[in-house]
Amino acid sequence: MRVFGWVLSFGMLSAGAAWAEPCQTLDELRADQDARHLAGAVRGCVADERYVDAVQTFWAYSNFALFDQQRVRDESAHVAVQELHGWIFSGYSFAIIGELKKVIAELRDPDGVFLAATCRGVAKAGPPEYRPTYMIKRGMIPRKTEDDWMVDGFDATAAWQKALVEINGCPVGVVN
Repeated sequence: MRVFGWVLSFGMLSAGAAWAEPCQTLDELRADQDARHLAGAVRGCVADERYVDAVQTFWAYSNFALFDQQRVRDESAHVAVQELHGWIFSGYSFAIIGELKKVIAELRDPDGVFLAATCRGVAKAGPPEYRPTYMIKRGMIPRKTEDDWMVDGFDATAAWQKALVEINGCPVGVVN
């Protein structure tokens, strides 16, 4: 049953292949673009064979999603990120995956210029400013009001730093 539930839920999300977004650069990143939008932009970049933009947009998506997971109190809703991950990277040929891996390898260099530039671009957009509806809707805990989705005492600045630096490894001096 557990696997069936994931497949059903994933199928509902992936049915939105039409919501693939146009590719974008980090310079176009805005704090009002939710993680679901950025996931679609990653697929748009891959479709355009813009692998550097795809990986950088994925990095932005990852930071935005990690931020959202920290502010949405219903942890069952966090499954939305796993579903988006599956959708982002599904259906590509080995050749495309190989191209993406080359760029990812460059991003993983903790002392690299590419990581610093990518982190700087994401940090410049600032912490997300949207309501994470894509995640809130996935939650299983009954809600009493429209505004009871957020963690009590949520600190956006601390959550943004945690996403960028503690979890994704951006150099501290680059994002401050």
